[in-house]
Amino acid sequence: FNNMRAPAALVGGSIVPMGFAATPEPNANDSKFIKRLKLLHMIIAILSLSSEIIAVTYSTVAINKLSESIIAPTTSVTVLLKRDFELQWLGCNVNFLLGLLGFASMLGIRAWIVFGPKIGKISILAVGSVISHCLSVINHGISHGDGSGSGSGTFGSNFFGIIKRYFHLTTSETLKNKGILQFAAFGFLAASLYFYSKTSPDDTSVQ
Repeated sequence: FNNMRAPAALVGGSIVPMGFAATPEPNANDSKFIKRLKLLHMIIAILSLSSEIIAVTYSTVAINKLSESIIAPTTSVTVLLKRDFELQWLGCNVNFLLGLLGFASMLGIRAWIVFGPKIGKISILAVGSVISHCLSVINHGISHGDGSGSGSGTFGSNFFGIIKRYFHLTTSETLKNKGILQFAAFGFLAASLYFYSKTSPDDTSVQ
């Protein structure tokens, strides 16, 4: 878990200046397309930073539980993670990687906003290449699991598979424990998506 906690904190720290402190501000003279790009840039920045915060939280709590709890012996680390820490492990990985890919996306979008479409197209295509390569590396690592070749040694077949598994476990855990804060988290997310669906580029203009 610690191998993701520190990188997640570093990526989160990098998102703050680029996504918020130096974020391109809406301008009344912007075209509708640029307004949409600026809105998208801010949304990705918020989601990416939030993902890294969740990753740090999952890893910190898991490290504490490993230190505090008496853990029954297992045949491998993978077995231990799947038996006792599957949600924490998937939550840490999924959120760290989503935040990382979101950070990469921000680079391409910002280049388009600042330097225009000619440089923007080059940047977007370059970032698309990087993200595709990263997803390929991620999928290869996930599908190979612990290297044993057995299905029991993997958490999924690809990145989208572990995202699906993560949301399934999160939902099941919420319904099982009936935690008020977790229900509130889903409620806030649903409300956020609702208000975003009602937002137009003109709503981002600085008054």
